[in-house]
Amino acid sequence: MSHFSSIKTTLIDKQALVEGLKSLLASHQIDIPVEIYESPMQLFNDYDRRNTDEGEIIIRRTYLKTRNRDALVDVGFANNPTINAYEIKVDAWDFNQNLLGSVFGNVRNFQESVQLAHNQAYINIHYPPEIWDYQQSTLDDGSLQTTLTKKVSLTVSNSNGNDWNNWQ
Repeated sequence: MSHFSSIKTTLIDKQALVEGLKSLLASHQIDIPVEIYESPMQLFNDYDRRNTDEGEIIIRRTYLKTRNRDALVDVGFANNPTINAYEIKVDAWDFNQNLLGSVFGNVRNFQESVQLAHNQAYINIHYPPEIWDYQQSTLDDGSLQTTLTKKVSLTVSNSNGNDWNNWQ
């Protein structure tokens, strides 16, 4: 029997999660709708209609079919206020058989890819490149480290209070 599992994450920002998820899917040429809701909506499981869950961000199973098989369980993201993050709501067996599984291999790889996409979107939203310089490096353990440095903006005024850049 198939069932939803909740996978804890550190996906903390809804806007970054949505933008990151859409960007991730697009980077893999996956053109499917991502549903976004203010309150939790039902996730469906065609294996067992009594086994449901909820999520605010949903990828419906109807868009996750492959050439060989229909996907039978929605994939969702639900806010868990206890951990102040979004959990992935997924059936691992169905995931491995659907479009996302064929691209990412398994739920763990998908989770890690979504986390990286979320983090990049979070940086882009909250630390705009017009104000911040980014430097990304790979650490010895293979993880990525992003260093943000605020750009220096100097405005020098003369004794009259006029901006030197506009002074002639």
